[in-house]
Amino acid sequence: MTAVDDRRPNWAKWRFVPDVEIWEGVALSLNIEPDKVNHHPHGWMADAHLFLESEEFNDRIFVLKRNRELRRTAVSLDDPVHSEVSLSEFAAYALSVGWKIPDELKGMAVAHVLTEPRTTDLRGSPPDPINESAATKTRRATAVSAERRRARNAQRDRRIHDLYAAGKSRKEISREVGLSDSQIGRVLSRSRPS
Repeated sequence: MTAVDDRRPNWAKWRFVPDVEIWEGVALSLNIEPDKVNHHPHGWMADAHLFLESEEFNDRIFVLKRNRELRRTAVSLDDPVHSEVSLSEFAAYALSVGWKIPDELKGMAVAHVLTEPRTTDLRGSPPDPINESAATKTRRATAVSAERRRARNAQRDRRIHDLYAAGKSRKEISREVGLSDSQIGRVLSRSRPS
């Protein structure tokens, strides 16, 4: 096994993770397991998250920190690289700006495009983006993203219940889906989503 193979992501795990921190998305876009990213040991002194990675890695971080096209699902006020984004939306964005990304991540972008809800006005026509008010656009986008997030979370919760029913321990499930043991416990305390 080469050093490159040793840093490849566990896509069986990441395909069930709906949201990632920006730096994790960048790592995955370069086919690097986020747990194996080289962090600068003195980054804390710069009061920022610094990486000892390729120029391409740092360029992608630079672009994403300054770009607001990609919607944040959670915002970090300390350091923008810790803000969270939808992994499927991240993949779609990466393709839209021409970044070369792994096939596994491309598949997530395709899934995002295929599951994008279609909205219509009362006449059944698509909304007119030119004449639509900003408030209407925001309400529609918020409703769509909330519904998408609920669907992703329900899918993840079903997977956790299925793994638990198959005899996996909470620790094994935690490693596989990328949630903490306490988060797994909260999911298992609820009934399995249908």
